[in-house]
Amino acid sequence: MHVLPRVATGPKLAAGHVSLTDADELAPSQVGDDELVTEQRFARVVLDSHTSQFVEFASLEVCGGSLADSDWYRTNWVDVALEGVDAANAAFTESGLKRIAWRNSRLVGIGLSGCTLHDVAHLDCIATMANFRFAHLQRVEFVDCDLSGADFTNARLQEVSFLGCRLEGATFSHATSNRVLLHGGELEGIRGLGGLKGATIHADDITTIAQEMAAELGIQLTAG
Repeated sequence: MHVLPRVATGPKLAAGHVSLTDADELAPSQVGDDELVTEQRFARVVLDSHTSQFVEFASLEVCGGSLADSDWYRTNWVDVALEGVDAANAAFTESGLKRIAWRNSRLVGIGLSGCTLHDVAHLDCIATMANFRFAHLQRVEFVDCDLSGADFTNARLQEVSFLGCRLEGATFSHATSNRVLLHGGELEGIRGLGGLKGATIHADDITTIAQEMAAELGIQLTAG
């Protein structure tokens, strides 16, 4: 019997957990190396092409702006909600993300290789060509996201849900899967299906990946 993944725990930002101070923008001058940025609500983030290391972001809300092409080395992100943020080609190296919510954000080419993602939700995001190689994902949700061409090679997937997502060309080669769920969306063209061994796929979706499954097993399909 397959056990379905649990829902990711969201950022602890509700009243009673933390009191946020409203601020206009999060700018480079506020984010130096070894900085702690905490308990604020930003109207936008202006950190495109910014580079920092050993930074900790905790208990934050961000309602727009850009992290595009930024570079983060050994940073920690805890209890952070980001909506309408452009994080295209942002690189996170040896970083940790815990209780994070991305909503309506652009994550094209985001680099999370080797990172640890724990209780992270992605809702209505464009994450084409995202890099999750060698990452550890635990209780992570992708809901109505475009993950075309995303790379999960050698990733550890524990309690990960793909709900209504486009996964055309996504790669799972040599990944390990435990309590992984795929339901709805576009699943044609997934590569490295062996990395999803043990996953749960809704019965209505199985025909969409029949060709890829046959190829993985060396089975030839015939029309008659």
